[in-house]
Amino acid sequence: MGILFLSVTYLFKMNHKNKKYTIFIILSMFMFWSIFFSYGCKKKIHIDSPKATEGLIDLQNWDFVANGTVNLDGRWEFYNQKLLSNIDFEQNHSIAKTGFILVPKKWEDTTIQGETLKGMGYGTYRLKLLLRNKIDLALKIKTIGTAYNLYINENLISKEGKVGDSSDTSIPDWNPTVIDLGKVDGEISIIVQVSNFSVKSGGLWDSIQIGEKSQIILLREIGISRDTFLAGSLFIMGLYHISIYYFRRTDKSTILFGIFCFIMSLRSILTGEIVLKKIFSGLPWIFYANLEYFTFFFAIPTSVVYYESCFPDDFNKRIYKYFLIISTLICLVVVVSPIQFYTSLLRPMQILTMFISIYTISVVIITVKKKREGAFVFLLGYIIFMFTIFNDFLHNIKIINTGYYSVLGLFFFIFSQAYILSKKSSLVLTRVEELTESLEKKVLQRTEELSKERDRLIGANLQIEKLSESRKRLSIIGQMASGIVHDIKNPMSTIKSFAELVRGGNLSNIEKEEYLSYISREIDRLSDMTYEILDFSKGNIQLFIQNESISKILNEVYEFLKIDFGHSQISLQLEIQEDFRLDFDRDRIRRVIFNLANNAKEEMSDGVKEYSFKIKAYTEDSFGVVSFTDNGHGVREEVKPKIFEAYSSEGKEYGIGLGLFMCKQIIDAHNGYITFDSKQGQGTVFYIKLPLSENK
Repeated sequence: MGILFLSVTYLFKMNHKNKKYTIFIILSMFMFWSIFFSYGCKKKIHIDSPKATEGLIDLQNWDFVANGTVNLDGRWEFYNQKLLSNIDFEQNHSIAKTGFILVPKKWEDTTIQGETLKGMGYGTYRLKLLLRNKIDLALKIKTIGTAYNLYINENLISKEGKVGDSSDTSIPDWNPTVIDLGKVDGEISIIVQVSNFSVKSGGLWDSIQIGEKSQIILLREIGISRDTFLAGSLFIMGLYHISIYYFRRTDKSTILFGIFCFIMSLRSILTGEIVLKKIFSGLPWIFYANLEYFTFFFAIPTSVVYYESCFPDDFNKRIYKYFLIISTLICLVVVVSPIQFYTSLLRPMQILTMFISIYTISVVIITVKKKREGAFVFLLGYIIFMFTIFNDFLHNIKIINTGYYSVLGLFFFIFSQAYILSKKSSLVLTRVEELTESLEKKVLQRTEELSKERDRLIGANLQIEKLSESRKRLSIIGQMASGIVHDIKNPMSTIKSFAELVRGGNLSNIEKEEYLSYISREIDRLSDMTYEILDFSKGNIQLFIQNESISKILNEVYEFLKIDFGHSQISLQLEIQEDFRLDFDRDRIRRVIFNLANNAKEEMSDGVKEYSFKIKAYTEDSFGVVSFTDNGHGVREEVKPKIFEAYSSEGKEYGIGLGLFMCKQIIDAHNGYITFDSKQGQGTVFYIKLPLSENK
């Protein structure tokens, strides 16, 4: 079927202007499929084939080889609420039968001698066969609701489930089977014990066929092949249309049709020969039963949504909602209720399906009159499908006994839908090709215009690039100069402070020598800064690494800072929880510490409250950590994301926004980290993390 579908799609794309030719091809393929599966088994059904009468069927003059199989339909003996075997009949010839029951038929639809049978219960069927054959015969049994034992004379030759007289003793199951009778001659007795406490109605639902063994086996093989073929074809179709929707999501009818194909694909292997059970034989009966009924119930709302998506402008929205709501509510009841209850909803759902079908046909007829795209093919396929559904419905309730043909109708309907969707895709593709051809001409014309404009812009861009390079060089020079000036401020401030102390004359000679040495070191720092201009111009920082303990550099810094912080009336603390050694550039780390300290001092120089600044050293994992904590005003929220960026300043009187930028560059060069934590009005903490030295 997949090959046929692809062939139809290709033929339509090649001949989409010749609708009659394409429809003829589809009809021919459908007829071929029907003939192949309907007559491939060489089964011959004659109107004048024998029927069972009053519990007896005479097949002595029936030639199975020439005339084919026979359905053992007709009136069988029936013993309601009794489970009897051939031994019971031999021992007691006076067993009273309830009457004669029509086979096939469900119990709930049957009345015997004024007594209406209940759908749930148990009973015994009995039929006598008169045969005169020297060939191997076989029986083909479909499904019996919902457990049975089948006896030929006194021998139990087939059973499904467990027959019992109550729901506790009865176990349901169904599985189509073939029973080999061998060479039989004369009179034989078929006794079927049936019990049902699981679904709405039990009984011999389907005809039991008898025929030459090879015919019966061929019938089963054809049935399995048909169901497997249909399931695989529908699955491929569903996958194909869902793939179309995945790549082109403007038309939801494709995915709805794909889902419908998946549902019907699954149903194909749950009915008929129940192929799924032959694949997964270990699963319980309730699994197959629920799955079979679910595929029927859930196919209805899915089909309603699909029909509406095909003709959204013609479907009455109110009627559409009624159909969808009612069918969906029934499906929800099916999901939450036991099988004994929801199987009673089959008839209402079938009636609703008929209403949906009639309304859909009326809508499609209107769309045909309006000459909607694909309406005629939709109508043709839908009428054939609904005709077969109606036939199956009447056969199911045993008003007629024609057999089930919805498989053929479904096949043709799906083919018609595939035709419509393929036509849509083809027309879209044709339109795209036309638009593409027109667009290519416009693109060529526009490309020539853009080419000329591009040449003009290239010339202008060269001029802009020259100006941009000049501005960039000036910006870099300005940034380096600003950075050096900013860094010079700290040592100049220190030199000035110590020079004023020395000039004051209130110091001892030892103190003067110490302060003069500090001044000398700061002058050396200023000298070293001049050599950094080359590093910054190259975009990197040259480090002079040495191994030193953190306590040494922090104590030195503390001695410098306590004078400045003392003049500003800011409490200064140094806490070394744990001394550790680092490999670092001493001068550059000093610059970082002084920068952070001076930033904090400027933040806390307004005298509003008692300010404090604390330096703390400790280790954390494989890092040495130095924290700098102040109780100043904190960093504003809008400044936090860009605090380490160049030219980011919080409005300090003499700041130009390079201090923290330089600090981060130095710490990064040491393979360390600098972070901060700040709350408005509660102060700020900066953390410097540097790798611990391996030389301890």
